[in-house]
Amino acid sequence: MESFKFVFILKLMLKLLAVTNELSLLLQRKDLNIVLAIELLDDVKVRLSNMRTDSAWEAFFANVANFCANKGIPVPDMDEEIPIRGRSRRDGFTVTILHYYRT
Repeated sequence: MESFKFVFILKLMLKLLAVTNELSLLLQRKDLNIVLAIELLDDVKVRLSNMRTDSAWEAFFANVANFCANKGIPVPDMDEEIPIRGRSRRDGFTVTILHYYRT
């Protein structure tokens, strides 16, 4: 599995699971403290929304691109247009690769 898409999804899942791990562990405990769980849930929501900011996206993408460069995995041209999934190619609807990964 040496493709940019695989590396991107793997890095994204690692980041998401790192953010939600503490909440997951807290919710699995027998002696659940609901107040602490709600506070932690709010914290996780903020951290996830911060991941969607432009600066966090650029840092994440740079991390993925750097990893791919170090491992010799080609990084696609993000300005290249690709057809929208679920649509006929004859319709001509396209998005950039950057938009595909960003959404």
